[in-house]
Amino acid sequence: MAVGLSNELLVNEWVEVWFVPERDLVHMKRLATPLPADPDGLEGFYSEVVRAMSSLDRSGLDLLVDSRDAVGRNDPDFERIQAAWRDALFGGFRRVAVVLRTVAGHLQLSRYALDNPQLRTACFSDPDDALEFLEAQRPLRIVG
Repeated sequence: MAVGLSNELLVNEWVEVWFVPERDLVHMKRLATPLPADPDGLEGFYSEVVRAMSSLDRSGLDLLVDSRDAVGRNDPDFERIQAAWRDALFGGFRRVAVVLRTVAGHLQLSRYALDNPQLRTACFSDPDDALEFLEAQRPLRIVG
């Protein structure tokens, strides 16, 4: 999946976040390194991602999250902390498309979407389908 020329917002052992201006897109790729197990480390991870995207006007952007390589979690600390950060992470974007590898991941995201319908989240197994969904929904730009 090629998303175009990008500006790096954040790259660390857990995630890569890129802004792709010609597509009005933020591309977030979760890496295979498991997120910190301790609550303070997990809070720090989410804080760093939110801070990296803080300069963007999300209202005109879509978010593509590719979590196929991520190690899944559903332990109580993760669920509690992720719920607390969900709006700060995913809120304000026109649409959010999330690419997941497992059925369990799809079910977990479906549960999150039911809890937060304002986030306009769609789930995919194929990143090209996710990108196609976002591009089909994008308003035309009139230049000139």
